[in-house]
Amino acid sequence: MSLAETINILQFGNGNFLRGFADWVFQQLNDRRILEAGIHSVQIHTPKLDERMLRQNNQFHVWIAGLENGQKVDRIDRINCIKKYSSIFDSYEEYLKIAENAELRWVISNTTEVGIIFDTQDDSYLKIPKTFPGKLTALLFRRFDFFEGDAAKGLQILPCELIEKNGEKLKECVLAYAQLWQLPKSFEDWLNESVLFYNSLVDRIVPGFPKEKINSIEEKPGEKMSCWSWRSLITFGRSKVLKNSRVKLTGKKLD
Repeated sequence: MSLAETINILQFGNGNFLRGFADWVFQQLNDRRILEAGIHSVQIHTPKLDERMLRQNNQFHVWIAGLENGQKVDRIDRINCIKKYSSIFDSYEEYLKIAENAELRWVISNTTEVGIIFDTQDDSYLKIPKTFPGKLTALLFRRFDFFEGDAAKGLQILPCELIEKNGEKLKECVLAYAQLWQLPKSFEDWLNESVLFYNSLVDRIVPGFPKEKINSIEEKPGEKMSCWSWRSLITFGRSKVLKNSRVKLTGKKLD
């Protein structure tokens, strides 16, 4: 499968932070041929898709300004790693079918600081769950069911929500929904053994749209210091790179 066809990352959220940081990081890894990342960005809070993304075939630019290796930089980076963009409200079934993609490996999210919650009134996966953890649980259960509990089809979950121990809290919510919905014990075992939830720490400033500078930016398409760290919740992992890692904007892995 070519890079143009590969979708191996599911992204919950399409805001400035994920586009200006996480998508930018994956684009850098693609450009350096370190990774072949293809992202499916799913909108889960509002039904209306961003028309600008659709008009631009899901491509956009990130303005990078600041210092890089002690040198001043001021450039525009093109982001084209988002291969598909959809809303869960267009078709819940189509959303669940994302889980049937055998190439899917990672899930990233940024649903704000109040996005990782458990709601006992979210009582069924047969309709669109209200919360992000509920939506994720429904998708994970579809994957578990479709691949008949295959341990090799587990996913790696990288939440970017700015709360302490975000991966642990997200996993707690997912397990709570599995119990609330009375899903099979074998599904819980698969979650514990085959799905990795990472606590993550993000150090990145993504300013809002710079309206006062847009004319000069359009002629020459910020902040250049960031770090993305994550730690898995279990001591074994299918991916040594993502087991306990720290990535700088250069795309290099730090021990």
